[in-house]
Amino acid sequence: MLDRQSEYRFAVLRRRRKNGQGGQVLAFALIAMIAILIAVIFLFDLNTVIRGKVKGQNAVDAAALTGATWQMHTLNLIGELNLIKATSVLLSGTPFGIAETEGRVNRLGQFRPLEEYLKTDGSVNFSLLNEDIIRVEDEKQRLSDTVDLLTQLQTRVSFVLPLIGYGAAQQAAKNNGINWNPDGGEVMVDMLRNVYDVSLYGNADVVPQTINGYAWRIPYANMLETIIFSGNSPGALTAEGATGIAVGTSYEGLCNPFMSIRGAGSQFRYLLAMRTFYESVNANSWCDLRDILGADFTGNWWGDFDISYHSSFGNESEILPVHIDFYTGDLPYGNLDKTFPKRLDSQDSTTVPLNRLYDDADPYPYTYTVDDNGEATIDYQLHYDAAGHLIVNPDDTDLRANILPDFTWCTYGENWTGYDAETISFWSRYLRKSFRDGYAYFSGAVTWFQMRQETVTMTGNLSGTEDGEKRIGNAFNFKDKTAKNMMNSAETNLRSGVHQIVVDASAKPFGRIRTEENGKYLPPFEAGNMVLPVFTKVALIPVELEGHGGINQLDKDWIFYITKFLPILGESKTLDDAVTEFKQRHSGYGRIQYFINALRKVQDPEWHREGLAWLEAPARWHYELRSVYDAQTGKQVEKKVRIVTKQNKDLCDEWPNGNGNPGTRTGPGRLH
Repeated sequence: MLDRQSEYRFAVLRRRRKNGQGGQVLAFALIAMIAILIAVIFLFDLNTVIRGKVKGQNAVDAAALTGATWQMHTLNLIGELNLIKATSVLLSGTPFGIAETEGRVNRLGQFRPLEEYLKTDGSVNFSLLNEDIIRVEDEKQRLSDTVDLLTQLQTRVSFVLPLIGYGAAQQAAKNNGINWNPDGGEVMVDMLRNVYDVSLYGNADVVPQTINGYAWRIPYANMLETIIFSGNSPGALTAEGATGIAVGTSYEGLCNPFMSIRGAGSQFRYLLAMRTFYESVNANSWCDLRDILGADFTGNWWGDFDISYHSSFGNESEILPVHIDFYTGDLPYGNLDKTFPKRLDSQDSTTVPLNRLYDDADPYPYTYTVDDNGEATIDYQLHYDAAGHLIVNPDDTDLRANILPDFTWCTYGENWTGYDAETISFWSRYLRKSFRDGYAYFSGAVTWFQMRQETVTMTGNLSGTEDGEKRIGNAFNFKDKTAKNMMNSAETNLRSGVHQIVVDASAKPFGRIRTEENGKYLPPFEAGNMVLPVFTKVALIPVELEGHGGINQLDKDWIFYITKFLPILGESKTLDDAVTEFKQRHSGYGRIQYFINALRKVQDPEWHREGLAWLEAPARWHYELRSVYDAQTGKQVEKKVRIVTKQNKDLCDEWPNGNGNPGTRTGPGRLH
């Protein structure tokens, strides 16, 4: 048995062991619980983000397809109206009261045979010829009025249907669970104010107030207002109540800002107008920035520049435009054999091409003018034979006046063009199938939509705290540095997580024209360049396949930056001067701080050295036995030496080729 003194010593020893080791078990248990909690939070937020991206992608896909569908309807309806202008029914004119005479129906612009204009003595019966010229001119005027009406309808379609598509796209996104975006609503309200502004869109010196007889501005503004405010009466043009915009598109409209470089400055000043430049700088994307690292960005490196604004109007809807033009003249008729291969000539019941149904010569040439009093004057340029007898114009084949140049056709604009061979070859490597016959073309009608939504995550509030002393690992003051570093690393991952979901999608209508050459197809604009109702489908396309210029309606901070700060920067000698001046003129510095931070970084020499060091750092190496000189022994010895085969900069243009080996990085940024 132990004596009392020994029992006392054992009791003290137990207490010491309890006091010295029991707390360690509790600390490790606490660390484990916090780690599990962080893992649960991270997985919960990850699931939230993934679900949000899937829902957002479905929404913008639906919006893009909806917008492209209405672009297809726009083109087809305009094409149908082109066909109405060109059909033999219209040209014969019976439904419109054109070219009707008592007892029979003449073809439009028809003259009599030569013998009917000759008197018995062989002289010209000018009274009868004058009568027919007046009739033909009246027919041409009535035809012109009809064509003008159809052209006005085409103009109305080019404004109305794309905006219907824009509104339908917003509803399609909302039907997929996307809420309205306040930034998009605010930007569109600004555009609406400009449309109502009589000094901007309402200024006849800047924008035509009627286009092909259509007074477009107020109906255009009313449709925009209905879409922006979800059909509710806004009362005042403020962003309050602008709940109609769920997804945004890009548009190149009147008053959109763009940079106009003037004077001397750095060759890199163009970067100021590129949003991707700021994103690459803030992300330290050294591969993207390798061309500028080491360059001089001190002082007034941007030189002088102005911020200008688009001053032209496209004469169609600026939202989801289809990029059409209106042409009056002879040019389209040379290719009408392709456009309208055969039309029925109701007079002689034979089938002939339309551009041979009406030649461009008058049988009895003349000039017809009408003065202010309505008095007509006819100046003849008739043809006579050597004996002085009247003959029909040798260039005429149909005894009709030339009426085709009086037509105004709706044609494809310059945005419609074919892909070159290099583009086709490049994309064929990434698409499931190569471009189908007749579909390999840039489309003037392309729909692009973007969705931006803030994510409601459990870690969202962490992003606003950058004080390292307030991190979890430091707060617990763990003596174990490994545990502290693990906790801080986990929190860093949470802080850098996705707090805004951004997805986009592109789509366009497709059409083609079948030729008589072994079933080959042509792009729609290669047949006379006139818009035809040949568009049969819409499809999503890779967002990198066809660019989208202009201003993103959802990127309010970027619009604020280029319209408020860049003009000040162009007048300043240093970045600090520009920031000081901006704060004196405007509020909302926090909205542009992201872009200012990028400019500060690019002006920091240490940042350049960090990037250059990363590019030069070894990325791949192996060891080889080599004979090297040993300074201690003064002899050559065998030693393993690291041989660098690749630096980081060499990997910028590589990615896996599918076999686990590096390949040349020539692919697009994104397919979808």
